[in-house]
Amino acid sequence: FASRYAGIDDYVTKIALEDGSLFVSYGDGGSFLCPAAQDLRRAVLRLYDHTLETGTGLTMYAVTEPLKAKLERYFPGAFEFAPDRGGCDYLYDIDRLASLAGRKLAKKRNHIKHFETEHPDWTFEPIGRNNIDECISMDRQWYKYKLRHETQEDVESLMGDNTALKRCLRAFSELGLDGGLIRVRGEVVAFTAGSVLPCGDVFDVNFEKAFGNIDGAYTMINREFARHIKEKYPNVRCMNREDDLDIEGLRRSKLSYYPDLLLEKYTAVLKGELS
Repeated sequence: FASRYAGIDDYVTKIALEDGSLFVSYGDGGSFLCPAAQDLRRAVLRLYDHTLETGTGLTMYAVTEPLKAKLERYFPGAFEFAPDRGGCDYLYDIDRLASLAGRKLAKKRNHIKHFETEHPDWTFEPIGRNNIDECISMDRQWYKYKLRHETQEDVESLMGDNTALKRCLRAFSELGLDGGLIRVRGEVVAFTAGSVLPCGDVFDVNFEKAFGNIDGAYTMINREFARHIKEKYPNVRCMNREDDLDIEGLRRSKLSYYPDLLLEKYTAVLKGELS
């Protein structure tokens, strides 16, 4: 829900519950998340009836492989499926993120060692009512730096991210978020936040910010937060660091941690009629 709430203005999000099914629409047309429903066939037909009433086509996003297989079984040949690489979620074993063990992550451990050497006074603390404003202030500085150094395409993406982050931090407790930050010489240099998903064993990371000119800051907040979540929520087995939005730098960063699962998604576009 935090992710949906974060983008509620940017994507003109509408949410509806009907007969135990969850429907999420974007914009003014026929764009939807694939329904969360026990009876997917019935839910999709309900969406189809809705688009007939509004005179729009039917497009569904975030269609995973199992959902794709069901749609093909229920409605053979009715949908055209396009891979959505930028929308794929990156999932990692929480023990591996907390320890950074193994040869593949040796560079991450080196970044940690350099950070600890350069900043021996660093501290980690949970995000709460007493330090949220500091996180918002740090994000403002981070955003200004990015505006001077990023491409126009990436800046447009960052603008929405900046607004969404502030919206969620302002409703931190109401959204049931958990977060952590890193201080150096008393100043916030990195922070991150997210929430445990309803399944109970996955923690969804909505935001992660660090000053890029401080070597190891991103690696440090990632490791320390994984340790924090592992201790606080012993049932959590993995962390979902969400998608990369087709941003090259973000994709490199997430791949550098060698995800245990890259959750593939598709966009499904209705080609004709449903019955």
